[in-house]
Amino acid sequence: MNSGIDSEMDFNIITRVESHAVDLSKLGLPAIKEESDKEVQEQLEDVDDVERQTLSGERVSGIRASEQKKFKFDGTSKSRKLMKSSKKVQFDKKSTQKHEQVPYERHYEDLWGAITRNIGKGFMLGYGGKVSVNVLFQLLNFIRGRKVNLDRRVVLQTARDYGVFFGLLLGINNGIMYQTRERWGKYGDKSKLNRYRGYLAGFLAGISLLWVPKESRKPIIIFAHVRALELQYRMAARRGYVPCFEDADTLLMSLASASMIHSWLFSPSSLDPSYVKFLSIQVPVPLPIVDALARMQAGLPIDIVALNKIRAEMKVPLLTIDPLGYDKLPPGEIVHPGQTFLRFFTVSFLSGVKKALPVYLPVFTLPVLLFYPLSLVKAPVKTLSRTLSGVLRSTVFLALYCATGVSTITLLRQFGVTYTNLGRFAHISPAIAGFMSGLATLIEKKSRRIELALYVLGKAIEGRTLQLSRAGMLPNFEGADILVFMGSLSVIMHAYVRHANMLRPSYHSVLCRFFDADNRHVFIKSNDPAEKGEHNTGTDKS
Repeated sequence: MNSGIDSEMDFNIITRVESHAVDLSKLGLPAIKEESDKEVQEQLEDVDDVERQTLSGERVSGIRASEQKKFKFDGTSKSRKLMKSSKKVQFDKKSTQKHEQVPYERHYEDLWGAITRNIGKGFMLGYGGKVSVNVLFQLLNFIRGRKVNLDRRVVLQTARDYGVFFGLLLGINNGIMYQTRERWGKYGDKSKLNRYRGYLAGFLAGISLLWVPKESRKPIIIFAHVRALELQYRMAARRGYVPCFEDADTLLMSLASASMIHSWLFSPSSLDPSYVKFLSIQVPVPLPIVDALARMQAGLPIDIVALNKIRAEMKVPLLTIDPLGYDKLPPGEIVHPGQTFLRFFTVSFLSGVKKALPVYLPVFTLPVLLFYPLSLVKAPVKTLSRTLSGVLRSTVFLALYCATGVSTITLLRQFGVTYTNLGRFAHISPAIAGFMSGLATLIEKKSRRIELALYVLGKAIEGRTLQLSRAGMLPNFEGADILVFMGSLSVIMHAYVRHANMLRPSYHSVLCRFFDADNRHVFIKSNDPAEKGEHNTGTDKS
């Protein structure tokens, strides 16, 4: 994990940090809040392209929060919806006497300032973020009773690499947006170069992934890739190219689970080892039985010795059959000997609850303790009830997910879905089991379903890609992972710049804290000499 970048950064970070600290004190950005699916859907109803007006001062979405109290908008109070050009902003009388709207003002002195300032800011955020994550992992290990290593090298490992990565990411993207705004922005939407500046900035900024160690790139690439796919689907659905329907997130979860569980049973080496270990712990049956299930569906001999050790612990009769004679036994004799299917499913579910509870307890409690400790003092009952509700809901989901997967394969064998009857078509049973397991996501909150689906989709894509690459069906060349990340980031940045309503509110709120966009370059200029110094400096939110 300790990949080296020997050359130190020399971008006058101290000066840039001091200047940015002043800006941060003026931002007053609201906290990210989780919105209901109904609110998200309302934002997606009006999804026409935001009309890019010339830099004449008509856009007001870039006005900082402290100035929004000094004017009023016409219409309803839904201020999150972007206003169309036909709707004009009306200032009250007192406000118009004191302020006048002015055209675009620069955030930076020049291109070099835009690049170096964002590199310095990104380096600090990337470095500090990686250190915080490493410390958090050690804290989770402590809570779960595992070995804790607080060695300085462990806490700081790869932190510098991530700092350089995020610094270059911000510097390249925001630098290109700054430079092209003046050159291409004057042509408006008539210029294709102006319309697709986000694509260009995101694509070139993806080169920064080269500074991340190779063994750490895959999670970043998969995270960006699946969210780029989500945005592409949303934009295609807006144009009517693909259907858009209720519970599409659950369908995606089922399809992704079908592929992932199939890979887990028949090609576990294609998945991330940590994820395979997680599934092996959560599955409600011992691993020798899981291996026997996969071998039976593939028509391969099973390990009688390993199964008999498990059966001896369960105090059931040992197997005396040939390793290929499993189809002569009753359908559930290998997986749940001495138990009916219903009893096996119930026991598996209860066992899964015990295993899943330690997983989700820190996931829901740590954020409250670290980021919202005052809520425990101001509203302890409400905070604890919401936290425990989330823990129980997610625990039941994971337990039901795992129990359904194993039980469905056993049930399908009772209906004749075996290698003896279907040959290689018996491989379909893990896919069907995964699809049924994905339906368990209906237990989760609507706002969490898409995140679960995208997470499992990332694992499914990872497994299938590696399998196809091993089979020689996909080109495998140096730098392919970088190209995938560059393409994914270009889609995300284009959506952020041109189709902001396609982004979910939580992600859009995060991107607004770091990345540049056109609708943040119009400010209110004060005519009051006492306030002129404050309003003319602008705020660096890019």
